[in-house]
Amino acid sequence: MKTLKRLSVLFVAVGAILLSTSCKKVAEKIEDTLGIPSMTCTVSGKKWDAKLPVGNVKDGRLSVFGTAGLKSDAIGQIIVTVESATVGTYDLSDISGVVYKKAETVLEDSDDYYVSSLATIVITKVDKGMVFGTFRATVHSVNNPLDIIQIEHGVFENVIY
Repeated sequence: MKTLKRLSVLFVAVGAILLSTSCKKVAEKIEDTLGIPSMTCTVSGKKWDAKLPVGNVKDGRLSVFGTAGLKSDAIGQIIVTVESATVGTYDLSDISGVVYKKAETVLEDSDDYYVSSLATIVITKVDKGMVFGTFRATVHSVNNPLDIIQIEHGVFENVIY
């Protein structure tokens, strides 16, 4: 009887291990096929990683935005905008390219609201309602043009718009 119970426990344990391994493989295949939306960069040299980036097209303009997640060393929200949802390189020397807010609730006239004075955004792929690209920018506070922040090594992938 004890042997039968031990065998039953062994079979349940082996079954659980096999099931969890199979589920993990299925999840990895789904991730490889669909991709998880991501948006990362450095803000003043600190790692910034969006919780769940999203995209939006309004009046032909494509925006990708995200808010810093738990894995970030930097804080705030970043919005990247280009004139159209098409593959290409956008060198922008106006405030429309990249916006950095030190918090989600920062108003446009706040010291913590930064706009780009120079930005390069590259849309590398637009496919099935998802956008992929890179970005970098020099941003300054709307109230103090001498308060400058560098945003570098920006990448967004699998962002649904």
